[in-house]
This record gives sequence, structure tokens and C-alpha cells, in this order.
Amino acid sequence: MNIRITIVLEKDKSLGGPEWLESRHFHNWQEQGLIIWNDSDRKLEVLNGIESLKLLRELDSQDAWKSNGVSITRLVHRIELNLPSRKKRKKGEPEPAVEKPKGEDVYEEIIHLPPEAGYELIELLESKKQIITHMAEQEKKRAQEARRQAWDILFELSHKHEMKEFDFKTRSFEWQRDDDTRMTCRYQAAEGRIWLAEDKLFWNTCVKREGHVGNSHHFLKFVEAVDWVEKEIVNLANKPDVKKEEGILSEEEIKANRARLKTKLITSPYWIDAT
Repeated sequence: MNIRITIVLEKDKSLGGPEWLESRHFHNWQEQGLIIWNDSDRKLEVLNGIESLKLLRELDSQDAWKSNGVSITRLVHRIELNLPSRKKRKKGEPEPAVEKPKGEDVYEEIIHLPPEAGYELIELLESKKQIITHMAEQEKKRAQEARRQAWDILFELSHKHEMKEFDFKTRSFEWQRDDDTRMTCRYQAAEGRIWLAEDKLFWNTCVKREGHVGNSHHFLKFVEAVDWVEKEIVNLANKPDVKKEEGILSEEEIKANRARLKTKLITSPYWIDAT
């Protein structure tokens, strides 16, 4: 049998390959995963952790490979393109409707092995199952992180465009841009802010005024965030001043109270210095 099977746990340039290895094979040869090559047709393929576990499940649950051989497949997205007709249209004849390309996910065979290779695959994959499982988990995490980053970029670009195209000249308040995704406006003693959340999905908003409890919210659309801030900032500014004995202490008063409390605790006979 001119089939070779090995598992590469880390990229290792010192690992020897078949004599017929060509430059077109170098990328696959240096990949981490299950490496399978066939000397007879000089074909080399690499399966990652997820694909290797799928292959092991298929070998354990099916018997057809024992007589038909092992068909190793990979999920691909196949697109069918319908080329427009080159036939010359008659004068006044409308252009034919352009059909959207049709696509589907299918499992495509990438290499076929003889039946005896199946037993060797099962033995090797079972002996390295714990390592392969760890590889598969890391692959899933990387894929999830890549998707998250892609969505973050799309959401951020969309929101930046939304903010750039917004016509602030038609608004009742004068808005100031702090940066690409932050805006501020003021009305009397109240202040309103809009900024893009860390998840890049929502617009965060808040209104505040010295001596008063502010308010905050989040919106998917920028125009809704602006409407909310401009409404709430007026409501907050029109609230009566809070009496000193009933209001919230200022920052200076809070700091002074803390200093007095610390002095009182230090002079107490029960003071314990943790240092």
C-alpha cells in the first residue's frame, strides 16, 4: 500500500516528506493536522481537527469503506453561474433578466483511499483522539472569534456611515463631534451624549445634570438615539433645582466627608492599620 498517514501537532519544517513533494504541496505539508498522501497519484491532503473527528465518526459508524474504500470529503460551497447568452438582441428587445448565482454547501471528495487504509486511520485517530479533540476546540474558538471580528467591522462601518450621513443642521440642538463615534450636546445646565458601544451594535446614550440623577439608554438606530437625547435633555434641564438638604452631594462634599470619616476611624481606639 503506497499510502502514508501521519499527524502533525505543530508546524515543523524538519519533518521529512515524500520524495515527490513539490512546491505546490509545501503549504499543506506545513499545516497542523492529519496529513494523508498517496504515492501512486502524488496527492497530499491535510485534515484539521474538526475534519479528523468527523472522519473517525464515519469510519466507526459505517461499513461501506471496508469494501469500497475510504472516501475523505470536505465541505465546500459550490456556486453555479449562468452565463448570459451571446445571441445578439434585436432592436428594441429588452435585456434578459439576470439570474442570481445559485449556491449550495456540498461534501466533495478530496482523496480516496483503499479499504486497508481505514483500519490504519482508526488506530491512529483513536490513539491521538485527545489531542485532535483539543485541536478541534481551538479551531472552533478561532472561527467564532473571526466571525465576531467580521461582524464588529461590519457594524462599526455601518454605524459610522449612519452618523456621517446624518443631517445635524435640521436638529434643534447644536451637536459637537468628539470623535468618529461620539457626539455631545448641551441645553442649559444639562448635557447629553451618544457613543458607539464596545460591541459595535448599539448606540449608547445618557443625559446628566449636576445635582440630579441622570438617565441612559441604548438604540440600534442613530436617529432614535438623537431623538431620545434631545427629548430627555430638555426634561432634565426643566426639573427644579434640588434643595441642598434633599439633593445629592457634590464631588467636593463627598471627598470632604470621606476625609473626616477616615480621620475619625484613625483616632478611634478600635482602628486597625492593615499595612
